[in-house]
Amino acid sequence: MSIIDWVKKGPVGCGLNRANWTFAELAQHLYRTHGIEVSETAMREFCHRQGIRPYRPTYRFLRGDPDLQAAARQDLETFKKKAQAGECVLLSQDEARFPLVPTLRTTLAVKGFRPLVGTWDNKAYHPSVLR
Repeated sequence: MSIIDWVKKGPVGCGLNRANWTFAELAQHLYRTHGIEVSETAMREFCHRQGIRPYRPTYRFLRGDPDLQAAARQDLETFKKKAQAGECVLLSQDEARFPLVPTLRTTLAVKGFRPLVGTWDNKAYHPSVLR
C-alpha cells in the first residue's frame, strides 16, 4: 500500500486512532510500518509532488442502528404500560450532555478528494443507552 493510499483511507483506515493526517504523522507511520525514516520536511515535499495537500475535512454524522432504536422504543412503551398498570415503578432522569468534540483541523488529502471524518455527536443517543 502506498502513502497515497494511506492518505485516501485516512488514519482510521490504516488502523490508527486519530482523525487527521499531518506530515509528521505520515513520516512516523512510514517508519513504523516499513522502517524508513524520513523528516517531516521530506514528507511534505513528497506529498506536494504527489498532489497531497492540507484540506479541511467534512463531518460525516454516524447514525445508530435503526433496528436497535426501534427495539428500544418498543421496550420503553412496554415499561410505560407496566408502570401505568402498577406492575412496576418507572423512574426517569433528566440529564445534561456535554460531549467533547474537538474542532476539526486540517488533514492531508489527495487533490480533489475531500476527506470525511465520522463522529457520533449528532445529538442522537445510541440505542444501547436505553437498554
